[in-house]
Amino acid sequence: YATTQMRGSLLLLALSFKSLCPGSSLSLSGVSISVVSETEKLLVINKPPGVPFHRTVDGTEGLLEHVRQAQSDGLIKYQGTLLPVHRLDAVTSGILILAKDRDAAGKCARAFQRRSLDSKGPVLLRKWYVALVSKKCPKAGCVKGDMTTARRGSWKLLRSSKDPAITRFNAMGLVARTDTQDPVSSVGGATPPATRAMLLMPETGRTHQLRVALKSLGSPIRGDSLYGGGSADRCYLHAAAIELNAAELGLVGPEEKGPFLFSCSPTSGADWSAECTTFPGIWSDLIEQITRESESRMAQFEEEQPGKS
Repeated sequence: YATTQMRGSLLLLALSFKSLCPGSSLSLSGVSISVVSETEKLLVINKPPGVPFHRTVDGTEGLLEHVRQAQSDGLIKYQGTLLPVHRLDAVTSGILILAKDRDAAGKCARAFQRRSLDSKGPVLLRKWYVALVSKKCPKAGCVKGDMTTARRGSWKLLRSSKDPAITRFNAMGLVARTDTQDPVSSVGGATPPATRAMLLMPETGRTHQLRVALKSLGSPIRGDSLYGGGSADRCYLHAAAIELNAAELGLVGPEEKGPFLFSCSPTSGADWSAECTTFPGIWSDLIEQITRESESRMAQFEEEQPGKS
């Protein structure tokens, strides 16, 4: 289930590693969808990996079909319209926001279409992703460059920066646990190889942007076969958190305060499960860091707008 906390003016809604319990997810045709949070104008879910956003040409059901079926079956209490405002790749899991009406969808879309670090006006949106990689990479930095299509439906990074995709990152080492009787791995049943957890902060939103960025660093995402990440039980990329400046966008209800910070931990994938790696501890530290940064930005913004309630 989701936990809700008020920290100053920040509404924090999170699904933690240990908070998921029987009955808290919706299982349809083998697809499990966890409802992270619901506000007056938004429904936030944890998208599972391997599920396309729309129905594919071979007839594979899209995410929205599963959500609408859940509404029909009464597994989602809200029975009104749910409209997409952004997308995640089929291989990516994590935070996905659905709007309850066209007005809210338009306001959210405005935030997703605008760069996070716009030089004018308040920040409307920030996004954080986590990924697992098996190869060494810089501890921190920024990947910046134009993107263009490549072979087999992939994309590639260019040296030019006319309209660049921008991704900031931090790398953290992970150690596979040895206290489990039956270590599980995505490959071959052995203990997972040396792993780094990547915290990714995209400032733009391009197709395959994060997957291409990590490949350009020589550290493709584990399980991302399209970009050289090898085979695994899933592609280890997860949309960890979204900060939405709901007050500025006009998305807060009478009993709500903004901004909203939605977060959820990955619930699928042996290599970052609580039984197999030290990732849960890293996850807790990341969410605490994201929360502190969000609170600091909001406090600064409120100081700069003393007359605005």
